[in-house]
Amino acid sequence: VERAELKNFLRIGTQNSEQTNFSKTFYKLGKTKNQEGKMATPTKPKGRERETPGATGEIGFYHIEVRPKEDYKRFRAQDVGEKGGIERVGGQCEDGVWETVKWLVGKELEHVENGRLVADHRNAKELFDRLDSEPKHIEGNSFEAKDRASDC
Repeated sequence: VERAELKNFLRIGTQNSEQTNFSKTFYKLGKTKNQEGKMATPTKPKGRERETPGATGEIGFYHIEVRPKEDYKRFRAQDVGEKGGIERVGGQCEDGVWETVKWLVGKELEHVENGRLVADHRNAKELFDRLDSEPKHIEGNSFEAKDRASDC
């Protein structure tokens, strides 16, 4: 929408008092031109930052990180087995190879006891057997463990 059209819309909209608030809102949310002359949307309002997944402890999964996420450029989550049980988060390296970055394990499959994860289900026990080390608590629902060597 061009500025002239917006001004015309505002002029017409202000004739009716019910449309005045709508017109002002439309103008504030309308697109503006950036320095290159291209249309750009206004930036999002500054507010509370997004929490890191697993940091608050309020979600239904325990996060078991096995590789640092900084080594990857893209991520995908994939259900392993039953829905809501165990999910694998894969990361894509610069060379295009996909590796496991972390495991998400449903809270109903394991529990925390004395600061460590204890498997309550055979699928969680199998996952723990695949890991090279016992998951160590970081914060909230986040744990850290060792897995096979990374190729990235």
